[in-house]
Order: sequence, then C-alpha cells, then structure tokens
Amino acid sequence: MTIRGIFRGRDKTADESPLLFHWDYLNEGVKRLMPGAADSVGWYLVGVKDPDRAAEVSAAIDGLFRNSLAETLTETEKAFNLSPTTLTSPSKGKLSPMDS
Repeated sequence: MTIRGIFRGRDKTADESPLLFHWDYLNEGVKRLMPGAADSVGWYLVGVKDPDRAAEVSAAIDGLFRNSLAETLTETEKAFNLSPTTLTSPSKGKLSPMDS
C-alpha cells in the first residue's frame, strides 16, 4: 500500500483515524481470503450540503433500496459512530450521510 495523502479535520472534534483506500485494492484481498464476501460494499459515506436535510436525504436513499436484496439503514455519521454494531460487526448496507 502506498500512502497518497494525510487528512486533517476541520476542527478538534474531527475523527482523523480512518484509513481510506481504493475499493479495488480491498476487494482483491477479500477475493483471496473470503471469496463469499467479495464484490460487495459494506457502507458508503454520503455528503449532505445542508445538515437540516439529512433526515430527508436518508429517507430518500432508504426508499431507493426498500424491498430489495440490498436494503439500507441510512443514518447520520454521529448516530453511526454511536451504534453498538459499528464497533462489533461489519455494517452491511449502511449508508452514512456525513454531518457538517
């Protein structure tokens, strides 16, 4: 892995611990180690320009995937980080609109 950049949070409360990398890089390793989990996405980050619309955007995203094989649970980044499942298991299909 080659480090291409280091990011700094806009304020002191920003979490600077995530490691971001290209999906293809991860997926190739998953294909070798856990073939059944390859070619799928666990979660997305969705930026919302107006934080007052986060609930509306979340509902619209979940509506797109309702009654599908890939139903989503869309929540704010704050709610996502407070969720016990975030700490204990992969969150398949979680979409997290980023708080501004």
